[in-house]
Amino acid sequence: MPKLKTKSGAKKRFKITGTGKVLYAQRGKQHGMIKRTKKQIRNLRGTATLFEPGATKPATSIALPSEKVVLFGPRGARIELSDLPQQLAVGSTVTLTFSFATTTPASATAAVERPASPSPAT
Repeated sequence: MPKLKTKSGAKKRFKITGTGKVLYAQRGKQHGMIKRTKKQIRNLRGTATLFEPGATKPATSIALPSEKVVLFGPRGARIELSDLPQQLAVGSTVTLTFSFATTTPASATAAVERPASPSPAT
């Protein structure tokens, strides 16, 4: 049986640091630089982090609006609370238990807040 070869495409495009970060070269600097602004060219220098181990930290408390829809993090992951046994009152606290497929369940205490006013449509 022949030896398995390293995936040379990934080998050329990614670098794993000693701490476990995965770095990649910024895209958009191969050609067509004349039409890019100086700021774009400057910001595309060097490498960027694709993955950083341990970058996410578990939440110990989460503030919830009383409208039952919650947005988490910069990517906008959301959790919808349904079939609640009692009505959520502004100012009260609720204990939430999250179950995950890969790790043990986690509990968090959430404070119920007044819903934010919707932003005007543009």
